[in-house]
Amino acid sequence: MAVRLLKVSSVATAVIASSGFYLYSKNVDFNDLSIVRFGRAAATTAVISYDYLTTLRDVQYGTEEYWAVKSKVHRRSAERLRTCVV
Repeated sequence: MAVRLLKVSSVATAVIASSGFYLYSKNVDFNDLSIVRFGRAAATTAVISYDYLTTLRDVQYGTEEYWAVKSKVHRRSAERLRTCVV
């Protein structure tokens, strides 16, 4: 089992390293890679979700304070999404 794991990890390392060298030699903008864009979007989504969960947790639903706080969270989330796309 350990020998197979070593072989698989060695092949994976070689593939990743050679891909990196290839992309570096072609002067590829890493922000154009789909995995980078997906990772950035996933991280932004996680931050926004956490912001909603923590901010709205202590406020009672339906009150004026709730709607004001929710509006602020919406604003912050929109700003985060705007900077994520750029």
